[in-house]
Amino acid sequence: MKNNNKSESLKEKLKQALTSTARVISDDLGSKESLEKTAKPKNLKLTPYLKHITLMVACSAFISRVIDYQFKVMAANAFPLQNELVSFFGSYYMLTGAATLLMQALITGLILTRFGILAGLIFLPITLVFGSIGFLIFGSMIAIFVLKFSDQVFKFSMYNAIKEILWLPLTTIKKNRYKPFIDGTIKSIVEGVAGLTIFFLVSFKLIPDTKIYLLSLLVLFFAAYWFWNSFRLKRGYLSEIVKSIENRQLNLDDVKFDLNDLSTVNALKSSLEDKDDFKKLFAIDLLWTLPLKPWKKTIQDQFVKGSNEVKRGILELCWSKNEIITDKMILDQIQLREEISAYAISCANDRKISDQIESIESYMNHDNLILRSSVLATMINDEPNNFKTLEVISEILKGDEEKEIIALLQFLKKSNFDIQEDLVQQYLRSKTIHLFFFRTSKVFILGMLFFIFSNDFNITKKSKYTIICITTSYIPKGHL
Repeated sequence: MKNNNKSESLKEKLKQALTSTARVISDDLGSKESLEKTAKPKNLKLTPYLKHITLMVACSAFISRVIDYQFKVMAANAFPLQNELVSFFGSYYMLTGAATLLMQALITGLILTRFGILAGLIFLPITLVFGSIGFLIFGSMIAIFVLKFSDQVFKFSMYNAIKEILWLPLTTIKKNRYKPFIDGTIKSIVEGVAGLTIFFLVSFKLIPDTKIYLLSLLVLFFAAYWFWNSFRLKRGYLSEIVKSIENRQLNLDDVKFDLNDLSTVNALKSSLEDKDDFKKLFAIDLLWTLPLKPWKKTIQDQFVKGSNEVKRGILELCWSKNEIITDKMILDQIQLREEISAYAISCANDRKISDQIESIESYMNHDNLILRSSVLATMINDEPNNFKTLEVISEILKGDEEKEIIALLQFLKKSNFDIQEDLVQQYLRSKTIHLFFFRTSKVFILGMLFFIFSNDFNITKKSKYTIICITTSYIPKGHL
């Protein structure tokens, strides 16, 4: 009965600890979110880059409306019978649907990968220019069919893909504010203007029904302007990507880079090769959700020549990716006996190649305590019953050098070393706030509760009970 009461009490304390901690952290996050909402960003003007996107969308909308009108008028003249007209439109939309699917599946990605974003930007306006010239010269049903076909197929494949890519480097706030306005409101307004223009020109006989091909002059003008605007868009796109990386403004949770775009790949490659380590580290963070193959050579070069901070960032990124950072490269970094060597040893241990480390015992007496701690954790993992290694580890854990204890615990958490219960209690009751975790903070409480139910350390149920009692008793007052 007593055991049941003790168990219920223990569960209640644990529940209170988790609830209070979650509440405190939630309050902190809530206050941050409210500050972000109340503090309106100052720089939300329509930047030159956004203006170029607007002009592209406007040109596309105007041209599509004019071509659509020309196509339907020519089709009605070519197929006066209703059944013939319905059959023609049915065949046309079936053909364009199949062509669009083929374009999206095979051609769009190939063009962007081989030639970059500029090729994608100018592809549609170029086809519209040649199509309009052909319709102006011949004025036939075949000419307008080719023009309409190009607009329909390329707009819903290449153009749409490019349009989404152009929004990638912008912040979420700007994207949410301007994207619906540009893609929705501006586009609808321009389509309305195009309709009024056609109505005015046709109603006042400025363009006779028999010379409907003359509307292609408008198409030519807007397509030529669209083509010229594409070069400004490309420069603006690359500038926005570099600026976002430099200012570390990209939302790492939301951002999605299109690896089919050569310009995007080159922009990240440029950041990885930059002299500024902060820019390199931010670029490395962006790579966590991406396939690393496009940047393999750059990553390898930086792992060999970069600073210790950059090397460690790359090592964590490619911890188990032998195809990017090879086992030999890991072993070479260990031989340098620098700060990165300690973490390279841990990586070698996880990759099961620690037996290939030359003279690993010699590292046990190295001056660098991080390197020494990493070697001890690796050796005890390879040989759990090695008396010499066990003796050195026990001596450190029972000693007074707190920095050395913390360094060793950092690497031991992945080993099978069994920490004694009295040592766990000693660390938790330590009066030094820098030891292990900050015991009165939310981080400490969450860390210790996670520590209890994880397999990072091999400790008994009695020790876990001790940790729960101590962590729940150190919750800051006023949060229960």
